[in-house]
Amino acid sequence: MRWRAVLMAMAVLVSATPATADWYSGGTLHGASGKEWKVAPAQNRLATAADFVAKVVKPTSMDDLREKSEELQICISEAVADPSGDGQEVSAIAAACVILMGYVR
Repeated sequence: MRWRAVLMAMAVLVSATPATADWYSGGTLHGASGKEWKVAPAQNRLATAADFVAKVVKPTSMDDLREKSEELQICISEAVADPSGDGQEVSAIAAACVILMGYVR
């Protein structure tokens, strides 16, 4: 009987969660510094990366956009990880990353 309660709780959680979250909306870090990028919420970093990707790549699907956006977010985050990245412009780093990752030729 306990498993029924667990299943019911899971059903409530699933029904309360939107099936398609707008993970790509709300990016505001286009003009940010590396320091601002580091302290920004992960959702904002991902949405901003999606904006950059959408400008330079024609994604074949939302899954493709998501994958490339996550890769770009990681590239930018790694580039600004140490204190020397604090003053770097995120847009310049994003441009370098999309070239290095082969998204633009």
